[in-house]
Amino acid sequence: MMKKLLLGVLAGTLMAGCQTPILSPERDAEIQPLGIKGHHGVLRLRMDWPATPPIRTQYVPRSSMRAEFSVAAESGEVLAARTITRTGSADMSASLELAPGTGYTVSVGIYDGNDVLLASGISASFSIERQKIATIGLTALPILSTIAGTGATAYSGDEVPAVSTGLFLPLGLAIAPNGDLLIADSSNHAVRRMNAGGAISTITGTGSGTQSNLSDLGDDGPAVSATLKTPNALAFSPAGDLFIADTMNKRVRILPAEDGARYGMTLTAGRLHTLYLSAHKAPYLVGVASDRAGNVFVGEGDRLMMLTPGGEKSLVAGIPGTLGAGSDGLALESSLKMPEGLIVDAVGNLLFAERSNHRVRMLCRQAGTNFGIAMASGSVYTLAGEGNATSASVPLGDGGDALEASFASPRGLALDADGNLFVADAGNGLIRRMTPDRVIATFELGGSSALELPLKTPVGLVIHEGRLLVGDSGNHRIRSLPL
Repeated sequence: MMKKLLLGVLAGTLMAGCQTPILSPERDAEIQPLGIKGHHGVLRLRMDWPATPPIRTQYVPRSSMRAEFSVAAESGEVLAARTITRTGSADMSASLELAPGTGYTVSVGIYDGNDVLLASGISASFSIERQKIATIGLTALPILSTIAGTGATAYSGDEVPAVSTGLFLPLGLAIAPNGDLLIADSSNHAVRRMNAGGAISTITGTGSGTQSNLSDLGDDGPAVSATLKTPNALAFSPAGDLFIADTMNKRVRILPAEDGARYGMTLTAGRLHTLYLSAHKAPYLVGVASDRAGNVFVGEGDRLMMLTPGGEKSLVAGIPGTLGAGSDGLALESSLKMPEGLIVDAVGNLLFAERSNHRVRMLCRQAGTNFGIAMASGSVYTLAGEGNATSASVPLGDGGDALEASFASPRGLALDADGNLFVADAGNGLIRRMTPDRVIATFELGGSSALELPLKTPVGLVIHEGRLLVGDSGNHRIRSLPL
């Protein structure tokens, strides 16, 4: 008998928004005559690499280059193996003969061109029947890997591999112009740099937090000697200046890429400066982002501020003194509550997560339709979240409209090139994905790392070289997922 395994993207059969799977979810859904006589069956493997990953269905990672299949007997003995190599966006297949029997399973591993495992999965047990064709289901899940941090809450490991480095509640992430990953190592009160080779170093902060009312912070001196207190978020300007949300100091600090006058200051490369000081009594400064013009956006407890390269400061959203769940509408008439995870899209709109209102929102700065919502410039709109924290009685809403979905303290955001929005649903320990037509789903994660150490309070998100990098703050690690 022949067992037919359907791999790849099958339109309409998979839940919208989930990443990296491979097959139809039906199991033993179809039995057909083989059409020839013989004692053995044939297992036919099919792998599809679509040119454009569908929005509403699962897909294999873009960087996948080969799929390795193995067939095992009920005893666990591997009976056969096949490799299908990518030769373009094509439907590739292979066949192998199997004796009739029960208890077979098929495993798959998907690899990139550098032999890195991207996704894996194993089928349910199935049977091979003589002179029959059957269909089973197999889904591969993206491998969640650790790229930095040991899990120890320590300040350690400069100039050693990042996986041997101690981090303590890593929060915001940013990619430097040269491709290095920067980490807001919040409770170590430092900003760390991980280079392409995987080595880590500290670029500012001493490992001991200093608040502004206690001593000098080291402004205008070497960045490696300056002190921070719980840095929360990071962002780069187009010119390469690094902005740091120095939360407990209620400041935005700037580490300039070059000497010069901008943002109303005279800046010196390699030295830390205070760009913005919050007027809040409480340390609410939790977000920072920059647009293509070099404008800097600052998220505070009840407002969003903008600083121009010329040094002007202005309120762009929120009602100072009012922390609340504001309705959509004019930005200066809508109250906010803890806007963080700030990112700017390609046309300058500002997206942010409202941790305390359990929503994702957008400040429209260029009129148009975004995520299926017609927007006017200067107004705030909700993109996702019905506003109540997830509980046992409130479903997540996967597969439906993101406006009706539930979150628990969302904190980080990232946009991919296809316009999909990724959300760090911190309170639920999940990564959520919203398509451009506002369909929401939860990332299912695979590999032993995900089973042994699931995400715990994920916060910072950034996309780099085909991977989603996650500040897994509760596990004191940086994790990586293939896209």
